[in-house]
Amino acid sequence: MFSDPILEPNILTTFPNGTWVENLSARAADGNFLATVLSAPEVYLLSSSGEFDPILIAEFPGYLGVLGIVELGHDVFYVAVGNYSTTAGTSTPGSWSVWEIDLNGLSRGGEAKHHWRDWKRDGQAKTKLIAELPDAGLLNGVAVLNPTAGTILVGDSLKGTVWSVNVRTGDAAVVIDDESMAPDADLSGGLAIGINGLSVSNGYLYYDNTNQVTFYRLPINETTGSASGPTELLIDQEFSNIFPDDFALDFEGNAWLACQYGHVAFLEGVAAGERLNITAVAGNATGLPHGLTAAKFGTTAEDLKRGSLYVTTNGDPFSYGSDNPAQGQFVRYDTAVLGFY
Repeated sequence: MFSDPILEPNILTTFPNGTWVENLSARAADGNFLATVLSAPEVYLLSSSGEFDPILIAEFPGYLGVLGIVELGHDVFYVAVGNYSTTAGTSTPGSWSVWEIDLNGLSRGGEAKHHWRDWKRDGQAKTKLIAELPDAGLLNGVAVLNPTAGTILVGDSLKGTVWSVNVRTGDAAVVIDDESMAPDADLSGGLAIGINGLSVSNGYLYYDNTNQVTFYRLPINETTGSASGPTELLIDQEFSNIFPDDFALDFEGNAWLACQYGHVAFLEGVAAGERLNITAVAGNATGLPHGLTAAKFGTTAEDLKRGSLYVTTNGDPFSYGSDNPAQGQFVRYDTAVLGFY
């Protein structure tokens, strides 16, 4: 572990106080990002270059917030929506559902609307309810399982399970129920959050457990999403105060964790399936971003050159029950300078 931050943050956007920015997904069309908000039922389009201010592109009235997001198909995204109180730190079981956000709308001129200026001018994307999950406790991370079949996986942080959802038929079922995914609120100041981020790669489901400060991989059936072998523990409390949230996998098979106490943590070689060391490469210092909630690598040519890792934050998760809640940010870290790959 480095004793001092190595990577400098490039702060692209700062939201108003009380805005908990929760998750993000790179837009394949132009390299910008869609970001979800947990403190309001909103999704924003964010500029990866700082070219424009956040654009509200989707709202979900009747809900408290939006969590995981993933793109499946051209400019079509899927999000986990439900009622989680950022002030009380509690979820409302039975309130959870999966929705579609379709950016393939038409502008006033009748042409396909793909540029950010069109969204700024013409309003929000189309949204559609895909599936209600009344048995879910707290839907969180979302990952693509089978793009051909239209299947995604959604983690349930409260019940320690993984749902499979077919976005074409609306069929949904729990396909994994494993104790490695279960929460333990006593370990994290009363916040019951088990499985959090998840990602599918080469026949494995990778996931972290926020309360237990663990990182696993699990062989799965790439059609059904069910487990095809035992869990493999890759880290276990090696760096116990990081409070891991989401993560990103890079093309070398490494993982980069966004952590609530401000760290970006590097796990080298998770694809090898061996016990790993964890290295803090950024964060946890006065004046630096705190409350990191999600991490995704950029997709533009410049992003690839810099190794740009984009991160969302809430500022401080424990401040949202106070009279002065923190403010979320959209931040870029350029990881190529580390020389890890």
